[in-house]
Amino acid sequence: MDKKRIYQEKIKAELKNVSPKIYQLKAKAEKVNVVDGIDYYKQIEKLKAMRDLLRLELRELKELEEDPGEDLERRIQNSVNDLKESLDLDI
Repeated sequence: MDKKRIYQEKIKAELKNVSPKIYQLKAKAEKVNVVDGIDYYKQIEKLKAMRDLLRLELRELKELEEDPGEDLERRIQNSVNDLKESLDLDI
């Protein structure tokens, strides 16, 4: 499998984890008072922004004719790592 395909699969795998976490955070936010719910909504917005960035990088990756360069590889790896860390946080 070439690098391009590996990174595409890596991004897709992480993107699958985002929506369930967002739904989980929304459910928690609805059960707590307004002040505590703000933390959940901040985390939700952060996850959505990370998801959107990864979708953008995936689109950029798909449009490439060849394997990604070091800069794109580094950006993708950083985005994936940041998303993983955020998904593991339990507010």
